[in-house]
Amino acid sequence: MRILVALPAALDSPLANAINTFKMADGYARLGHEVFVVCREPNSVSFTVSDLRTRLSLSDSVVFEPTRSRIFWPSLDRNEVFAWQVARKARELRPAIA
Repeated sequence: MRILVALPAALDSPLANAINTFKMADGYARLGHEVFVVCREPNSVSFTVSDLRTRLSLSDSVVFEPTRSRIFWPSLDRNEVFAWQVARKARELRPAIA
């Protein structure tokens, strides 16, 4: 089953909600599901998906898609931009669960 997880937190977020969401996504992937995580780009420019996988002991099965949160669109705030980015990704992936 294809699963899309949307997390409006940075890839390098130390917050418990972000860590729990990443670990939950990894759990689904370890059960054999195709999991995509859309989140915000990391706050640190040198932080990568590999760093996250190492930090949290995540499998290579989860696909992370960090999105740019700083887009010049005066009428939208960053949460609205993130929602549009997730909607676009959902149309592309056609997940069974989001």
